[in-house]
Amino acid sequence: MLNGYILKSVLIGTMVLLVFGIFNLPYGFYELLRDCVFWGSIYILFKLRDINENNIIVFSILFIIGCIIFNPIMKIQLDKEVWTIIDVIYAFIYGVFYLYCIKHDYI
Repeated sequence: MLNGYILKSVLIGTMVLLVFGIFNLPYGFYELLRDCVFWGSIYILFKLRDINENNIIVFSILFIIGCIIFNPIMKIQLDKEVWTIIDVIYAFIYGVFYLYCIKHDYI
């Protein structure tokens, strides 16, 4: 059993920040967003070790890609339009993983 409260907070909090990322906000917000998605993805990857299912590899790959894209140390420079698409995609990924965790009683 995964620690449900913390995992749920990370998933919902990061998903909300990603949705806010589609708006035109100050640059500092996007620095915070990059940090939160990076560390949230690392936390989720750490928690995925506790799940012994074959189909969890897809989520592992998606969160590894998220760690690479949202890396706060080696930043990837993209246009605002591209970041908006990435934010929507990763908000969707976090939402799907949230529903997956609820369906399988992980949170």
